[in-house]
Amino acid sequence: MRSQEEYRHAALARQGDPLRGKALFADAQRLACSRCHSEDGKGGMAGPDLFAVGDKFGRREIIEAVLAPSATIAPGYSTTTVETKAGEEYTGILKQVTDGWIELMGADAKPVRIVTAEIRAQHTSEVSLMPDGLEAGLTPAEFTDLIEYLVSLKQPETAAMVEHGMPGVIQPLAKPVGLQRFIPEELKFEHPVWFGPVPGESGVFLVAEHETGKIWRLEEGGTGVPAVTDRRHGSLGFIKSLFLDTGTYQKGTRGLLGMALHPKFRENRRYYFAKHVVEDGKFATIIFEREAAPDFKADSGKPSLRLLKFDEATNVHYGGGLEFGRDGCFYIGMGDSGPQEDPQGHGQNTKLFLGK
Repeated sequence: MRSQEEYRHAALARQGDPLRGKALFADAQRLACSRCHSEDGKGGMAGPDLFAVGDKFGRREIIEAVLAPSATIAPGYSTTTVETKAGEEYTGILKQVTDGWIELMGADAKPVRIVTAEIRAQHTSEVSLMPDGLEAGLTPAEFTDLIEYLVSLKQPETAAMVEHGMPGVIQPLAKPVGLQRFIPEELKFEHPVWFGPVPGESGVFLVAEHETGKIWRLEEGGTGVPAVTDRRHGSLGFIKSLFLDTGTYQKGTRGLLGMALHPKFRENRRYYFAKHVVEDGKFATIIFEREAAPDFKADSGKPSLRLLKFDEATNVHYGGGLEFGRDGCFYIGMGDSGPQEDPQGHGQNTKLFLGK
């Protein structure tokens, strides 16, 4: 039995034949990829649409997605298992959700509709609907052909560029762009989702972390703190301290989504954040208002004020961007809440906040 490393090495070391790979992709007896995946951008199947997948991911990423499908599951394609009060169990991708029923699509590409009142339990799995070990039925050369076909799925303009080749000489920019490390490695953040300066203070920033739900204060300090050397500004020291812990991360949710400081933050100390939660058994995004301490070094500890709650159908397409406009109005960007392809038309429904 061949190891995954043998398949990985073969697909990385040489090119395959995309036409043979396309035939394997459509072969219902050997792989049956086309039963779950479309390639034309129309979607509607159990697996992600692979239109232009070669533009979105590199060769190595595509190889790993085939060899280990559960390692990284595309948003909106987590496997959902539903147990009914009658003892039946259904597994598939959540395709539609209404107040009265949900619809799953299994690996057989057949939709199953389940009445909400008949559901006893529902949970999301971290195991992909795409089975492991698909490569075992192929030779390394055939696996390479399949990867070559997937890599070839590109936008027409990208494919044309590949066909005609890149320019022989790429002119350098008149003014080269360089990146400088802002903070030292030991002060790095865990999936930061928002970063902004604190008004009225020089060299002080707030950073919100996605899944940890923590908001940190980052302050340019003096001696005795971790430093990073910047060619323009010399040695910069920073102090990192916890501003607010918004609470325990709930599995299946997306934690903190966005943050904004009130335009008169120095006067009223108010700030806002959007958090993705599970409440009453449903996913939701809640907009909170809180108040900083008088010295602005941490949160005041006063209770949160819940401003808005947006109930959502699934745990994808959640949005959550917050911003105060120049007009002084508070803007909230919400996703359509899924499932994939917005089958309920939330984005086009002017009576809903979702997708706006």
